[in-house]
Amino acid sequence: MSSRALASKYARTMFDAVPDADRATVADHLDAFAGAVAGHPELRATFANPAVPFDRKSAIATTVATQAGAHPKVVALLALLGTHDQLRLIEDLARAYRLRLNQHLRIVDARVKTAVPLTSAQVEALRAGLSEATGLQVRLSSDVDRSILGGVVAQIGSTVYDGSVSRQLARMRTALATEA
Repeated sequence: MSSRALASKYARTMFDAVPDADRATVADHLDAFAGAVAGHPELRATFANPAVPFDRKSAIATTVATQAGAHPKVVALLALLGTHDQLRLIEDLARAYRLRLNQHLRIVDARVKTAVPLTSAQVEALRAGLSEATGLQVRLSSDVDRSILGGVVAQIGSTVYDGSVSRQLARMRTALATEA
Protein backbone atom coordinates (compact mmCIF):
# COMPACT_ATOMS: atom_id res chain seq x y z
CA MET A 1 0.00 0.00 0.00
CA SER A 2 1.36 3.43 -0.92
CA SER A 3 2.09 6.01 1.76
CA ARG A 4 -0.69 8.25 0.52
CA ALA A 5 -3.22 5.39 0.54
CA LEU A 6 -2.15 4.39 4.05
CA ALA A 7 -2.42 8.00 5.23
CA SER A 8 -5.93 8.18 3.74
CA LYS A 9 -6.88 4.99 5.55
CA TYR A 10 -5.70 6.41 8.88
CA ALA A 11 -7.50 9.70 8.14
CA ARG A 12 -10.76 7.91 7.32
CA THR A 13 -10.55 5.83 10.49
CA MET A 14 -9.75 8.90 12.59
CA PHE A 15 -12.59 10.87 11.01
CA ASP A 16 -15.07 8.11 11.82
CA ALA A 17 -13.80 7.86 15.42
CA VAL A 18 -14.12 11.57 16.21
CA PRO A 19 -17.47 13.07 17.28
CA ASP A 20 -18.92 15.47 14.73
CA ALA A 21 -18.52 18.43 17.09
CA ASP A 22 -14.75 17.81 17.41
CA ARG A 23 -13.88 17.12 13.76
CA ALA A 24 -12.86 20.66 12.83
CA THR A 25 -10.71 20.98 15.96
CA VAL A 26 -9.02 17.67 15.19
CA ALA A 27 -8.33 18.86 11.63
CA ASP A 28 -6.78 22.06 12.96
CA HIS A 29 -4.60 20.14 15.43
CA LEU A 30 -3.47 17.64 12.79
CA ASP A 31 -2.61 20.54 10.48
CA ALA A 32 -0.67 22.24 13.28
CA PHE A 33 1.30 19.11 14.11
CA ALA A 34 2.02 18.42 10.43
CA GLY A 35 3.17 22.03 10.07
CA ALA A 36 5.44 21.67 13.08
CA VAL A 37 7.02 18.56 11.58
CA ALA A 38 7.40 20.25 8.18
CA GLY A 39 8.97 23.31 9.83
CA HIS A 40 11.51 21.36 11.86
CA PRO A 41 13.88 19.30 9.72
CA GLU A 42 15.34 17.63 12.84
CA LEU A 43 11.92 16.39 13.91
CA ARG A 44 11.13 15.15 10.41
CA ALA A 45 14.51 13.38 10.25
CA THR A 46 13.88 11.75 13.63
CA PHE A 47 10.52 10.38 12.51
CA ALA A 48 12.02 9.08 9.25
CA ASN A 49 15.12 7.55 10.88
CA PRO A 50 14.81 3.75 11.18
CA ALA A 51 17.52 3.75 13.89
CA VAL A 52 15.30 5.69 16.31
CA PRO A 53 13.19 3.22 18.32
CA PHE A 54 9.45 3.33 17.64
CA ASP A 55 8.56 4.00 21.27
CA ARG A 56 10.96 6.98 21.30
CA LYS A 57 9.28 8.43 18.20
CA SER A 58 5.90 7.90 19.82
CA ALA A 59 7.03 9.62 23.02
CA ILE A 60 8.41 12.62 21.12
CA ALA A 61 5.24 13.02 19.06
CA THR A 62 2.87 12.72 21.99
CA THR A 63 4.96 15.08 24.14
CA VAL A 64 4.99 17.75 21.42
CA ALA A 65 1.26 17.36 20.78
CA THR A 66 0.32 17.33 24.46
CA GLN A 67 2.40 20.43 25.20
CA ALA A 68 0.69 22.16 22.26
CA GLY A 69 -2.72 21.32 23.73
CA ALA A 70 -3.73 18.93 20.96
CA HIS A 71 -7.04 17.11 21.09
CA PRO A 72 -6.76 13.78 22.97
CA LYS A 73 -7.71 11.84 19.82
CA VAL A 74 -4.82 13.49 17.98
CA VAL A 75 -2.41 12.57 20.78
CA ALA A 76 -3.69 8.98 20.70
CA LEU A 77 -3.32 8.84 16.91
CA LEU A 78 0.25 10.13 17.10
CA ALA A 79 1.08 7.52 19.73
CA LEU A 80 -0.32 4.84 17.44
CA LEU A 81 1.57 6.17 14.42
CA GLY A 82 4.76 6.29 16.45
CA THR A 83 4.50 2.72 17.69
CA HIS A 84 3.89 1.55 14.10
CA ASP A 85 6.70 3.75 12.70
CA GLN A 86 4.23 5.70 10.56
CA LEU A 87 4.81 9.27 11.77
CA ARG A 88 6.32 10.07 8.38
CA LEU A 89 2.70 9.97 7.09
CA ILE A 90 1.53 12.91 9.20
CA GLU A 91 1.50 15.53 6.43
CA ASP A 92 -0.43 13.31 4.00
CA LEU A 93 -2.71 12.19 6.82
CA ALA A 94 -3.51 15.78 7.83
CA ARG A 95 -4.31 16.67 4.19
CA ALA A 96 -6.49 13.58 3.77
CA TYR A 97 -8.35 14.30 7.01
CA ARG A 98 -8.96 17.93 6.00
CA LEU A 99 -10.21 16.81 2.59
CA ARG A 100 -12.59 14.31 4.22
CA LEU A 101 -13.88 17.01 6.60
CA ASN A 102 -14.42 19.43 3.73
CA GLN A 103 -16.31 16.78 1.77
CA HIS A 104 -18.45 16.07 4.82
CA LEU A 105 -19.20 19.78 5.25
CA ARG A 106 -19.69 20.21 1.47
CA ILE A 107 -16.86 22.74 1.23
CA VAL A 108 -14.69 23.04 -1.85
CA ASP A 109 -11.63 25.20 -2.49
CA ALA A 110 -11.49 27.25 -5.66
CA ARG A 111 -8.67 29.28 -7.15
CA VAL A 112 -9.35 32.08 -9.56
CA LYS A 113 -7.00 34.03 -11.77
CA THR A 114 -7.79 37.47 -13.08
CA ALA A 115 -5.80 40.03 -15.03
CA VAL A 116 -6.34 42.67 -12.33
CA PRO A 117 -6.88 42.43 -8.58
CA LEU A 118 -10.50 41.87 -7.56
CA THR A 119 -12.37 44.03 -5.08
CA SER A 120 -13.87 42.30 -2.07
CA ALA A 121 -17.34 42.74 -3.62
CA GLN A 122 -16.15 41.03 -6.83
CA VAL A 123 -14.59 38.17 -4.87
CA GLU A 124 -17.84 37.69 -2.96
CA ALA A 125 -19.93 37.78 -6.14
CA LEU A 126 -17.62 35.26 -7.79
CA ARG A 127 -17.70 33.02 -4.71
CA ALA A 128 -21.50 33.17 -4.62
CA GLY A 129 -21.73 32.34 -8.33
CA LEU A 130 -19.40 29.37 -8.00
CA SER A 131 -21.30 28.19 -4.91
CA GLU A 132 -24.55 28.36 -6.84
CA ALA A 133 -23.06 26.56 -9.84
CA THR A 134 -21.56 23.74 -7.77
CA GLY A 135 -24.13 23.48 -5.00
CA LEU A 136 -21.23 23.56 -2.52
CA GLN A 137 -19.82 26.12 -0.13
CA VAL A 138 -16.83 27.61 -1.96
CA ARG A 139 -13.69 28.95 -0.30
CA LEU A 140 -12.06 31.22 -2.81
CA SER A 141 -8.48 32.34 -3.27
CA SER A 142 -7.51 34.66 -6.07
CA ASP A 143 -4.32 35.41 -7.97
CA VAL A 144 -3.43 38.02 -10.54
CA ASP A 145 -2.15 36.74 -13.89
CA ARG A 146 -1.84 39.56 -16.40
CA SER A 147 -1.26 37.07 -19.24
CA ILE A 148 -4.97 36.20 -19.32
CA LEU A 149 -5.65 39.80 -20.45
CA GLY A 150 -9.15 39.88 -18.92
CA GLY A 151 -11.94 37.67 -17.69
CA VAL A 152 -11.58 34.90 -15.12
CA VAL A 153 -10.05 31.44 -14.93
CA ALA A 154 -11.52 29.41 -12.07
CA GLN A 155 -10.29 26.02 -10.91
CA ILE A 156 -12.29 23.80 -8.58
CA GLY A 157 -10.53 20.52 -7.99
CA SER A 158 -9.47 19.26 -11.40
CA THR A 159 -12.16 21.24 -13.26
CA VAL A 160 -11.08 24.49 -14.93
CA TYR A 161 -13.56 27.11 -16.11
CA ASP A 162 -11.63 29.34 -18.52
CA GLY A 163 -13.44 32.57 -19.30
CA SER A 164 -10.27 34.51 -20.04
CA VAL A 165 -9.83 36.87 -22.95
CA SER A 166 -6.61 35.07 -23.94
CA ARG A 167 -8.53 31.77 -24.24
CA GLN A 168 -11.29 33.41 -26.30
CA LEU A 169 -8.65 34.89 -28.62
CA ALA A 170 -7.02 31.46 -28.97
CA ARG A 171 -10.39 29.94 -29.92
CA MET A 172 -10.97 32.64 -32.55
CA ARG A 173 -7.46 32.13 -33.92
CA THR A 174 -8.12 28.37 -34.22
CA ALA A 175 -11.50 28.95 -35.85
CA LEU A 176 -10.01 31.38 -38.37
CA ALA A 177 -7.12 29.04 -39.14
CA THR A 178 -9.47 26.11 -39.90
CA GLU A 179 -11.64 28.29 -42.18
CA ALA A 180 -8.66 29.46 -44.23
